[in-house]
Amino acid sequence: MNSEDLQFKMVPQSRTIKIPEEMIVEDWAFYLAEYDAAYHSMISDTESLPEPSRSDMRRIKINEIKDDFVTKRTAEFESKKHFRSVSHSCTKGYRGGGTKDCGWKYVNSPHPEIYTRNDLLKVVSGKAKKVRALNNGSSAGIYQSKSGKGRIAGTLTATFVYRPQYIKKNVSKDLGDLWRAIISSSN
Repeated sequence: MNSEDLQFKMVPQSRTIKIPEEMIVEDWAFYLAEYDAAYHSMISDTESLPEPSRSDMRRIKINEIKDDFVTKRTAEFESKKHFRSVSHSCTKGYRGGGTKDCGWKYVNSPHPEIYTRNDLLKVVSGKAKKVRALNNGSSAGIYQSKSGKGRIAGTLTATFVYRPQYIKKNVSKDLGDLWRAIISSSN
């Protein structure tokens, strides 16, 4: 077998990675009735205004409606959390001889658009020598070492949240979809 065959066989097959159930947000259409009603109410409330005041007021109100959707939708994404834990221990059976290094154990993000940060890590039981988020938040680790006879153990829980750029991209897309639906229902 030549090196090209080996390289080809080492390429992983693509697969769809699903977002954990507790991270799923409502479909944008969930908001359609609320914002369609707000839009049509605004149209009727401004109908009696003379031009160009009517157009100016509608533009202002449309921006307020859109901003309200963006705020609510962003908050919905930001409220979603996924928790993953990893336990690690280190045992040294004798005194002296330096420190035993038991290394790192990791927990990984369930999806590329979900990440963690150092401020979202918590040792929930026991102790840890070190904890950290790494690989741009795609994983979190707990480090253990032991000097002297005995055992150290701990459990790290990492809170995973949506990446800010993922939220921004999806909220923008959802706003476009929502607004197209509202406008098409008005025609």
